Amino acid sequence: MTTPTTSAVESVTSELSRLEENEERAIQAVNQSFDALQSLINKRKQEVLSSLEIIQQQKKKAFNEQLQLIEAEKGRVERDCEGMLLISQ
Repeated sequence: MTTPTTSAVESVTSELSRLEENEERAIQAVNQSFDALQSLINKRKQEVLSSLEIIQQQKKKAFNEQLQLIEAEKGRVERDCEGMLLISQ
């Protein structure tokens, strides 16, 4: 014969067991969610770093082209000045 106390003990014990099972499932769900988020964050980080590298390379190329143009113009001006000095002597 089951007494009310025995029934209450079984009921509480059963609830404790379910609580522990639910806790494990919740922990797994939280871990999976954060792992997925971390993966997405790492992927986005790599995308941003790649974009940064491409932009840096493009700007570097543009600056180098400008520098070459300036140096070429400087050379022309220097040659023109030297020519003028020779003519004026």
